[in-house]
Amino acid sequence: ILGILIFGIGIYFGQKQISHNYNQFVEIPAFISDEEILGREAGSYSEDLYYDEAFAPSVVFYSQKKVNFFSDGDLGLLFEKEKPFLIITKQWRLDQSKIPEENYKLIKQDRDKLLIYKNAGILNKDLDN
Repeated sequence: ILGILIFGIGIYFGQKQISHNYNQFVEIPAFISDEEILGREAGSYSEDLYYDEAFAPSVVFYSQKKVNFFSDGDLGLLFEKEKPFLIITKQWRLDQSKIPEENYKLIKQDRDKLLIYKNAGILNKDLDN
């Protein structure tokens, strides 16, 4: 009985240790952030890039562009500009600011973030591909 009890305790603590270190033994694909995916895509366009959160050094790094931060206020103010631009934002911000879908083109989406192009003339890169 003592042997079975020691074996059971060993299995219990061994299982906890294995589950704790599972990621070290099993190869799990690395997490890639929204900012990296959308920032890399935005870097292939020449238009100005806006990001609607207060600070994201990863967007600056992966896009290799000057990033304008637009975290406060209504996106409608930004969309009143004549000049075309790119923005990384969330759908609820577009809905809250009442930006009609005909005023922008979705370039790429990752999780809850969108990379959109504000329509104003011809793009330097074909968005339909």
